[in-house]
Amino acid sequence: MSKEKVTEKVKITDEELKKVNKIQVNANTIFTELGQVTVQTEFVANEANKKIDELDEYKKKLMEQYNELQKEETEFIKDLREKYGDGELNSQTGEFTSVTK
Repeated sequence: MSKEKVTEKVKITDEELKKVNKIQVNANTIFTELGQVTVQTEFVANEANKKIDELDEYKKKLMEQYNELQKEETEFIKDLREKYGDGELNSQTGEFTSVTK
């Protein structure tokens, strides 16, 4: 006794075939859009990283400028104290009020 596979071909209905095709088209659309989203996400991430790097660099420059300004301010205050002694300066009027001990 030999066992042979018996196959039978049956044609599905037009409605079923349309449904299969619709599912395939929808799957292809989803996969295409997923690919596009992945590429866009990568692009946006790269652009965001570049922007973050630019902002970090700008922040670093601003902090360097601020540190230089603090040094300038410290030197200026030192010069004023040497010239006028201890006191307070009204930056609006330019008046220096000496403090005597």
